[in-house]
Amino acid sequence: MAYYRRLKTGWRAQVEKAGIRKSRVFDLKADAVAWATKLEAEIDGQAHVGLASDTRTFHDLLDRFQRDECPKRKGRDTEVKRLEYLKRQIPDVPLREVTPTLIAKWRDERMAVIKPASVRREMALLRTILDVARREWRLFVVNPMNDVRKPPAPPPRTRLITQEEIDAVVLALNYREDLPVVQAKQQVAVMFLIAIETGMRAGEIGRAVIKGRVAHLATSKNSDAREVPLSKRALELYAKLPAGFDLADGTRDGSFRAARIKAGVSGFTFHDSRAVALTRLSKKLNVMELARMIGHRDPRSLMIYYRQAAEDIAAKLD
Repeated sequence: MAYYRRLKTGWRAQVEKAGIRKSRVFDLKADAVAWATKLEAEIDGQAHVGLASDTRTFHDLLDRFQRDECPKRKGRDTEVKRLEYLKRQIPDVPLREVTPTLIAKWRDERMAVIKPASVRREMALLRTILDVARREWRLFVVNPMNDVRKPPAPPPRTRLITQEEIDAVVLALNYREDLPVVQAKQQVAVMFLIAIETGMRAGEIGRAVIKGRVAHLATSKNSDAREVPLSKRALELYAKLPAGFDLADGTRDGSFRAARIKAGVSGFTFHDSRAVALTRLSKKLNVMELARMIGHRDPRSLMIYYRQAAEDIAAKLD
């Protein structure tokens, strides 16, 4: 898109398109418009320079990413599934036809069947694939995703699981404090309670190495190693499974959903336990301590999960 601004000495034209940003100053606005129009046309023409005789297709691109890049990435299993979805959703067109128009059409079709947040995640993966193709494989001059709008982000979650709901789900998972943990769903209950106590993600709890009062994580979501301090309650919960957790992600998620239905509660996910933990811990730890425990590099990110009710905060003012 081109923008024009009047200056004391003339007119400034600025072009922002397909990840390219350029500007120039002209004496006359007509010259500025002519320059910007020509530049936009050149950018559009460069988007697929070199692809006219290329016989590779969009699905070739997805296959190469799955083969060469997915094994190096965190969350690769989920990405492989999304790649299979993309193959079914977007036709196997030649690379020169992978245009913003094609992608926008696919986006609109997806918006009709899944939530905007899911479309945004699929678009993020597609952007990554096309960016690798541009930067490393030299298949595109510009990323076609640069000219495709993402659906608006959903409003931040405000749901805070109550203690009554926690108790109901744990009971539905057949967990009792005085009973040994022998069933898979009982392991899910212990994991859920540890998550509420520590703010750790579900995938982190099972692979943590416990040393003293610290859970050591070799890697976390942002790829950093992390050490999570443990309360006495968290240590008690970990002690219930001395051999560690033996749970597949699908088993954990399925058992949790089934228990939530059995308990007659709804409107929250396992991951909302992180918000419960952070909100409770905020009463004990200062901001920097809390950020370190939760694993946020930027303390401002804590606000994503801090969900203390305004009524509770108001009570502290009296």
